Amino acid sequence: MMEPSLEPTPRGWIEKAYDANVFTMLTVALLVPVLYPLNDKVGYWLSLVITALAVAALSVLVALPVIPIKRRRAALDAERGFLNAPIGRSGPRSSKDGPSDMRKQNPGGSCSKPRLG
Repeated sequence: MMEPSLEPTPRGWIEKAYDANVFTMLTVALLVPVLYPLNDKVGYWLSLVITALAVAALSVLVALPVIPIKRRRAALDAERGFLNAPIGRSGPRSSKDGPSDMRKQNPGGSCSKPRLG
């Protein structure tokens, strides 16, 4: 009897954009021109620190709505038996092996790579 081919829950566009650091790059691109005039008023190093703190604060604010989405997706995958865990392997890896970090939990507690097609 063939087991159905299960896939992990796909990531949404906001997760993909967050993982690609799109929001951080946009924050830097928008804040640097706005905060650049501080360089003349408070000096280079202080304006650099202020810019870095502003980028860090906005990055945290952007991450706040993404964290529950990622946790919800991970919980859904865990309910379906998929565990997101890094697994080392020796030797060369080809792209046709599929995702290396997703494993399906067997009823006995061991993990195996799911059949992908």
